[in-house]
Amino acid sequence: MATDLIEIDPEHPSPEALERAEAHIRRGDIVAIPSDTLYILAADPFNLRAVGRVFAAKGRSANQSLPLLVADLLMAQDLAKEATSRFFLLARHFWPGPLTIIVPASAKVPLKVTG
Repeated sequence: MATDLIEIDPEHPSPEALERAEAHIRRGDIVAIPSDTLYILAADPFNLRAVGRVFAAKGRSANQSLPLLVADLLMAQDLAKEATSRFFLLARHFWPGPLTIIVPASAKVPLKVTG
């Protein structure tokens, strides 16, 4: 498969570029996303074929978990087994921003993702 380079301006992302990236994720492709420290390999966590491709690309053992990126507090609350008051305090204070909060996953998150 050929690489599709999609340049997205973080300050002014074009809807067309975002739609192209979204289409790749919906097809089960892997996308590389820059973060504040490194590039992240991302895929649809509910597409088990795509999750398997991320594990293979990273050379990661199937018993390890993958980080799950969320769009907002509502999505985090939906995918967390329980979101404590400390979780909400930290998230409201630091998000959006470079803070990772680790919580147990709900049963909605596939076991292939949680390891």
